[in-house]
Amino acid sequence: MNKQRYRFLSSAPDTGENNMALDETLFLRAVGEKQPPCLRLYTWLSPCVTIGYFQKHGEFKAYGVPVIRRMTGGLGVRHGRDISYCFTADESSWPWVYDQEKTYQLIHTALRRGLQLLSFKAEFYSGFSAPSGLCVQTFFPYDLHIGGIKIVGSCQRRRGKTLLQQGSIHLPSQVDFDKAAQAIGQAMEDERNVILERSTLTPEETATKNELRLKYLSTEWNNKL
Repeated sequence: MNKQRYRFLSSAPDTGENNMALDETLFLRAVGEKQPPCLRLYTWLSPCVTIGYFQKHGEFKAYGVPVIRRMTGGLGVRHGRDISYCFTADESSWPWVYDQEKTYQLIHTALRRGLQLLSFKAEFYSGFSAPSGLCVQTFFPYDLHIGGIKIVGSCQRRRGKTLLQQGSIHLPSQVDFDKAAQAIGQAMEDERNVILERSTLTPEETATKNELRLKYLSTEWNNKL
């Protein structure tokens, strides 16, 4: 039986608005036409905070860096040295689109295996912690931690039968991005029994990203709450 193929992108460091615009671009393409699941790994050119769709922008101004609203829910995330990811899939290739916890479990299991390949021993969190405005201070089932310190959390958005999951990996020590991308990609292949095919953006995707970039720079979007 042929293995399912996932699209795999590892991106150069970029700004907050460009990273969010590209994640949305990949999601919109998955909504608009049949696509294989796509995993993108990326880093940040400069510090910023991304906030959940329903959070209040003003509560994060004190950090003194750009505050950018995500299209996913969840909590505020401080970005800088972290490795982030997005995963898009539709129901034909990912039957758990509307099963939030199962999707967390499957994706985070692959991430945990990737971290093990990088010599980080992460564990799953069970249950819920007290709420906070910041992702790293709030635990949900299947979040990953090392010694009680959260290192992986994720958030989701759905449209029709299509899923977008965004997440951030805060490692306790710096790791070369290419090495981390290789380990996480290998772990995803092993855990899901799939083949990851490295890819680059199409001209159409680049054009869409450049258009959406303006949205993520706008006060109309970022300050909507």
